[in-house]
Amino acid sequence: MKLKDLIFEENNEVVAAAKAINDAIISVDDSMHYGVFAKAVAHILKDEYGPHNIKPFMDEFHAALGVNEADNNLDLESKVKGDLIKHLAEYKPHVRIINKLGKISFLHKDSLPEDAWKKVEDIIKQYGGKITNSSNWYDEEPGERNIYPDIKFEIS
Repeated sequence: MKLKDLIFEENNEVVAAAKAINDAIISVDDSMHYGVFAKAVAHILKDEYGPHNIKPFMDEFHAALGVNEADNNLDLESKVKGDLIKHLAEYKPHVRIINKLGKISFLHKDSLPEDAWKKVEDIIKQYGGKITNSSNWYDEEPGERNIYPDIKFEIS
């Protein structure tokens, strides 16, 4: 079977859903930014389909796009950075990762709650990271500088 035959064999439900989604997007903003679209899809996936469907959805999504994980533009460092920002945005994380060495500073004028700090550690460990130094406290030196909570790590 030729590729063009596979394309034309596409499920009518898929074609109808794609058209309805595109029409809905156009009705909101005919030049919607891809970031808004991605966040809207994520919102629907989490809230309407449930978080247990995220991995199967992403597998299907990547397959439909023809994206192999090895070819994915998001490298390990970007994934770590994305996860940290996604889970800790309220504490204003500033993430820097250079050559597998990372530092996260939280522009938050207080220590982070224990559960948030544990989440940082868990995310770092999830990616094979090893924490080399951490300080979960804030200090202000008037007229000089502020010292924010931070954590340093290596990714193997």
